[in-house]
Amino acid sequence: MKTVNDLIAELKNLPKELRNKPVVIAAPNGLEFEPVCKRVVDLDKGQTIFDDYCHTEKMAITYE
Repeated sequence: MKTVNDLIAELKNLPKELRNKPVVIAAPNGLEFEPVCKRVVDLDKGQTIFDDYCHTEKMAITYE
């Protein structure tokens, strides 16, 4: 599974002329969306995402 650091390294390897280009998520139907980075948390019983401590299990890049 690719990590955040893996993705950053991959992006850093792009030619300099591509680094200022917009990044989009391309849907199969041809629509394009601006990416949003979100935490995927592993909640303990009775815990909510609004609690001070939530264990971040992974990061997700979505379109909303």
